[in-house]
Amino acid sequence: MIFLQKPVVATITALARCKIYILETFLAPVALLAIRLYVGHFYWQSGQTKFANLDSARDLFKTEYIPNWEHNHIKMLSGIQISFPVPGVRIATIASTSGELLFSALLIVGFAGRAAALGIFMMTLAIEMFVYPAQMNTTTGC
Repeated sequence: MIFLQKPVVATITALARCKIYILETFLAPVALLAIRLYVGHFYWQSGQTKFANLDSARDLFKTEYIPNWEHNHIKMLSGIQISFPVPGVRIATIASTSGELLFSALLIVGFAGRAAALGIFMMTLAIEMFVYPAQMNTTTGC
């Protein structure tokens, strides 16, 4: 007990508080900005690719995304079988492209960040649940 004197504990506590303050004040916002820019850039590139080649994006929706969605649109939630609607090819292409561009731009700029993150999350959730549900367990590690 001789080693744990009050001045030593107080010094360690003060040093820890100082480090926590520095982390919360300076490093946390930088880390959040980096994450926001990374995710926004990823979806911006995807939206730009679709926008530059709308015909090939429409073909991709027609041949791969919509048939997978039609195959996986019935889900069991809390023991109830629910049939989710399948969007048309044209609507899905326009909604996906405009959603990726709009939400990523909002996320990068930092305007309505939570709403933009929610939009990106909902698009990702739809892809995971309906288009590629077999890969859900492999991408999350569960």
